[in-house]
Amino acid sequence: MRALILDHRPGCSPTQPCTSCQVLTHLRNSMTSEAMEKYETLLSEATEVLPDPNAKELLLSTLIGNLEGMYTPTATLNKLRAIGITTFGDLVNHSEAELKESGLSNYMITGLRRMLERRGFTFKT
Repeated sequence: MRALILDHRPGCSPTQPCTSCQVLTHLRNSMTSEAMEKYETLLSEATEVLPDPNAKELLLSTLIGNLEGMYTPTATLNKLRAIGITTFGDLVNHSEAELKESGLSNYMITGLRRMLERRGFTFKT
C-alpha cells in the first residue's frame, strides 16, 4: 500500500487521476479529519519511504497540480503556482525564506515542510 500512495502513475493529471490519487481522494472523503491525520502519521512512520530507486526522480518531476494528492491545501497550491513553482522538484529547490518572501504564510510553509519530510526531502538551505 505504501508504494501505491507515494507513486503517481503515468498519465496522472487532475482530470484523469492515477490510482494513487483516486485512493487518496477516497480516503479523504470517507475518513474524519482526525482519522486521516492518524493515517498520515502512521504512513509517515513507515520505514520504507521510497521503495523504487527511480521513485525519488519521478516524484521530483511530478507536476505541482498532482501535489493535491499529497494533502496540500488548494490555497497553498495556488500560491505556489503564482510564484512559478510547477513541480515537486521546483519546491525542494527553494528555501523557506524564499517562500516566505514570495508571500507564503508560516502555516503554508510548515505544511509543505512536513510533506517534504515525510518523503525524505527538505527545502534548500
